[in-house]
Amino acid sequence: TCTTNTDMRGTDSAALASVLGAAVGASISADIAAVKAQTVAIEADTNELQADDYPTSIAAVKADTAAILTDTGTTLQAELDGIQTDTEDIQSRLPAALTATGNIKADVKAVNNVTLTGDGSATPWGPA
Repeated sequence: TCTTNTDMRGTDSAALASVLGAAVGASISADIAAVKAQTVAIEADTNELQADDYPTSIAAVKADTAAILTDTGTTLQAELDGIQTDTEDIQSRLPAALTATGNIKADVKAVNNVTLTGDGSATPWGPA
């Protein structure tokens, strides 16, 4: 058991290895160098994240999403309400325009910008 800095003085490499653990690579120094290299790579990735300014990008996405939600929640609903009103108007007006047999009633008032006279049945009609 090592309790002070002097406990391991003068001991052999095997005793040191038992305290430090066996090297995974060629040596403990090689393992430390590998960890340093990985640390440099992690730092480079982290710096790249800072340079890409993800907080600003995330804020912009949140703002765009909020605008879309507002638009679909208000503007789209207003458009749907307008369509509903028009549809209800058609449903009330269309049956009134039909004959008893379900045909559309039509009264011709003009043809090619020429006003017509007569009622289209017994009374002859033609240009006014």
